[in-house]
Amino acid sequence: MMFKNLDQIVGLIKEPYYKAILDVARKNSAEIHMYVTGEKLKANIEALPYFEKDELTKLRKKLSRTTKDIFDRLLAPCDKVFTALGGYESYGLDKEKEREFVMFLNNIRNGMTTKEWVHNIAFMAKFVDPMSLTYVEIDSNGKPYPTYKSTSVIVDYKLNGRIPEYVILELSNEDKEVLSQFTTVDATLKYYRAIDEKNEYFIEFKGEESKLVYTINHNLGYIPAKVNGDKYIFNSKYIASDLEPLMELVQDYFNDNSSKSLFKKYQMHAKEWSIASDCTQCKGEGVFGGEDCNRCNGTGREPSVKVAQSLSIPLNEDGSMSVPTPPMGYVVPPTESWQMINEELERLKKDIYDTFYDCQVGLQTAGINYSGNNNVGGEQRTATEVVLNEKHKEPTLKKISIWAADIHKFIADCCKKVLYKSDSGSSVSYGNKFVLYEPQALMETYITLKREKAPITLLDDTLMSIYESEYTNNPLQLKKHIILMGVEPLIHNSLSEVIEKAPITLLDDTLMSIYESEYTNNPLPLS
Repeated sequence: MMFKNLDQIVGLIKEPYYKAILDVARKNSAEIHMYVTGEKLKANIEALPYFEKDELTKLRKKLSRTTKDIFDRLLAPCDKVFTALGGYESYGLDKEKEREFVMFLNNIRNGMTTKEWVHNIAFMAKFVDPMSLTYVEIDSNGKPYPTYKSTSVIVDYKLNGRIPEYVILELSNEDKEVLSQFTTVDATLKYYRAIDEKNEYFIEFKGEESKLVYTINHNLGYIPAKVNGDKYIFNSKYIASDLEPLMELVQDYFNDNSSKSLFKKYQMHAKEWSIASDCTQCKGEGVFGGEDCNRCNGTGREPSVKVAQSLSIPLNEDGSMSVPTPPMGYVVPPTESWQMINEELERLKKDIYDTFYDCQVGLQTAGINYSGNNNVGGEQRTATEVVLNEKHKEPTLKKISIWAADIHKFIADCCKKVLYKSDSGSSVSYGNKFVLYEPQALMETYITLKREKAPITLLDDTLMSIYESEYTNNPLQLKKHIILMGVEPLIHNSLSEVIEKAPITLLDDTLMSIYESEYTNNPLPLS
């Protein structure tokens, strides 16, 4: 789309086409951001006047804990998208330009590779600010780089799918400083940037008056921007966050956890009680030597016995031992209520995970999981159950992988257009073999499969997964073990099993020597 004139741009600034949708997007983004980061969350605790006094509400705000740890753990498995095995990148350039372009993409912005930028910036925008934009800017040296444009600075756009036909942005103070390098700028006024498929227009507003102050011809033929979110709402132009279905659960969890924090401070300590008795100095009179008794401060009651002191109990009048009902004790905290609160919080936490990943909460085979134990309902889970449970996350991770590769491809295509004037399509895949499991859990599964005499193909796949998990960050060692798997005919058998069952020819010293020297010590096959 091309803007017809300045009046059209000014009209869209005053009455944005997407105003209603962007208003909802900004409101939802602010709420999600609050729960994900914990910023300003405590201040938004709702009062419960039917259940608590004002002073308790204030104390609950002070003692409550944010939900940022929930989201840290919830989104942590998504990091596996960016370390997945497999995948490829091809940019449709000749060999020399392709190599040069790959080097460029490996330092796309602030020392980050393009994949790192997608992971660190666009990924969080997808969840926290889904109607924001990934926008490719061009610096003063003509080099393109990706940026994040928040819905807070987007005045208007019109979308065709996830690609805008035009974009209007409000300039920040930092943007005004950049603009001041090209034209006179009054920092007290508002400035807007309108972008269509060929030009960028900078408009100054002074009250109701507006004027065009600067124009740039980018001449790309399209807007170098793409909406970060990809969760379309049925029969609507709104694009939602993947976290929106969780928000009612998260709010419920936060409110319940804030009440638990208050309950813990008030009820976790046993409350001491004692039967009141007369002061041993003034004999209950409150006066001793004509003045207020200095032992009981005039109350006539014996002060509470400290932990380090002993309590003297007199003999009965007949001289027999006195064994009365204990004159003091403790009110035990309401453990049933405490357990009920904890169980409800665990249920909510599980529902949050289930909703996002459509699976049961992952459990560890050793140590503690997010809930502080390695069982559910008192039942210990096996390594095989953990591995099968983790696999339920793969459909969600595959969706995120497709989205991430699409943003990566978009950035690459925009940069390639600027640098090489090339419209050839790029091909990018992040791979979908996610290293979700710890080697220990996989090894336990492998041992179980061997014991149950599982098919060789299943043993091969499990052993390969162990190597991939163990050597995720060491591709040379991974390649070495893959080669050794290929040449070892009895890799799933122990030495005693080989000696007992294998033909004697397999034990030939010469062949064993070849395997050792060729695939372990000789680096050539691994290069």
